[in-house]
Order: sequence, then C-alpha cells, then structure tokens
Amino acid sequence: MPNQAFVAALQAQLANLNHDDEARARLLPTFDNGNPSRNLLPPANIQPRHGAVLALLYPEAEHLFVPLTVRSGNLRSHTGEISLPGGSIDPSDASPEAAALREAHEEIGLDIDQPTIIGRLSELYVPVSNFLITPIVAWLDHAPDLAPNPSEVAAVLHLPLQQLWAADAVQTEQRMIRGVALQVPHYPYGEHKIWGATSIILTQLALRAQAALQQIV
Repeated sequence: MPNQAFVAALQAQLANLNHDDEARARLLPTFDNGNPSRNLLPPANIQPRHGAVLALLYPEAEHLFVPLTVRSGNLRSHTGEISLPGGSIDPSDASPEAAALREAHEEIGLDIDQPTIIGRLSELYVPVSNFLITPIVAWLDHAPDLAPNPSEVAAVLHLPLQQLWAADAVQTEQRMIRGVALQVPHYPYGEHKIWGATSIILTQLALRAQAALQQIV
C-alpha cells in the first residue's frame, strides 16, 4: 500500500462528508417498525456536551487496522463496550484534535507526537450521555506501541478495517435498551459486538478509507 498516496487520498475524502448520513444511519438502533430510535445529531432544544474520539489508522501486511478499547468494568458507564479512545473536550484542550490525542494517551498510552492528523468524520450525538462527538482521523505508518490504562481499558482490540467492507459485515439482534425493545445493528468481531456510536463512526471511516484505496489503485 503506498502510504503517502493513501493518506492524501483519505484526506481528500474527509473534506466532503455531506452524503454519508444514509450509510451511518444504517447502524442506528431501530424500533420494530424500522424507525430509528434516535437521530445522528442532537435535537434543536438540546445543549450537548462536547467530546472527541480518535480513529487511528495504521497499515500492517497490506491491511488497515484501527485500535479499539474494551471499556473497563471500573467505569461508570458503557462498561465492557467497545469504543474508540476518547472523552470530553476539556477547557484546556486547544481543539477536538488535541482532546482526542490527549485521551488516547491517557487511555492506551499512545505517544501523541507520533500520529499525523488527517481530518475529521461527521459529528455524532450520543443521547444517553448527551455528548456530541467529533471523530478525529489520524495516521501512523506502523503498529503503535500501546500501554493501556487498566483503570479505563480492559483490553485493546486491533480491528482490520477491511472486515467492515464485507456484504455480511453487519448483523442485527434484538436488545432491551432502557426498557424498550430495539433492533440493534452491530459488527461482530470475535467474541465482541461493536455497536452504537463506535459502529456508526467506523462505518463512515471504512467507507471513506475504501474510497481512498480505490482512488489510488
């Protein structure tokens, strides 16, 4: 994979995300009638908190990988779920990019001076925590040397992004979420299920990465 050409192509792909909402919405939980249980952005009367997550891409053996975290049981919310490293944008953070890198350093020990920031994905609202998330895409030309923080991270998964391109990549199951039966799309990965905000963000990342690769072939 020609790394420099891919990074440039992906950066161009990230410059225009206006037509990705249909693909992202396919990973939203739905009621039995097929209507989504929530929207991609907050309602007009809601003032959300702001957060950022880091989608770090790196190549290995002609594949693209992105590190994900299994959230520790010590955390107050979303314990055991699969997430991208990230969290609140603090007043001391200069930008969402700075917040995402800081959180990745705190959670998985990523050296923040190594990745190259190449763009952002579309913002995404998480109603249960009232967060509007800005996903930051970064590139590293080798597998990162990580040291997960056990108080926040139970394990780090290295997801091959190409797995999400398969026609049967998405599965759906019924779950009771806050007392409501919902049809929940997810990406199975080994013993894990990647769903919710993480699956929606990864869907857009995979879509744009695939388009970038096709552009340089």
